[in-house]
Amino acid sequence: MNQAEIEAYQRGNATWHRPTWRFAPGHAGPGAVEWFDATDVLGQGFGFAFEAKNHTPPARSVDPAERQALADLDLPPTATWPEIKSRHKQLAKRYHPDVNGGDKQAEDRLKRINRAYTYLMSCGYS
Repeated sequence: MNQAEIEAYQRGNATWHRPTWRFAPGHAGPGAVEWFDATDVLGQGFGFAFEAKNHTPPARSVDPAERQALADLDLPPTATWPEIKSRHKQLAKRYHPDVNGGDKQAEDRLKRINRAYTYLMSCGYS
């Protein structure tokens, strides 16, 4: 073996000469798992629950307070965090008192928007 072959063999020896791929979104290899649920460690499965690559997590149950906060942001109950964040930014710009000449109604609307956004962050959307 020449020097290059020796180095290639030693690199392969680190992974027992098994194929490898980058661990990054979109670069997963065959059968890779992108979603992982470790909540069933001691449950019926007696281990970790792995899901298929294209699995979407179960739908989030939305309680009435979260539903109201989403309604304050003019969003549906199925909204995701990026949608919430984007909508908050849009509404904050639209209802800011500096933009509306100190309008009291716009200021009150902005307070409700900020309160809803803060509440959704505390509920684990972020």
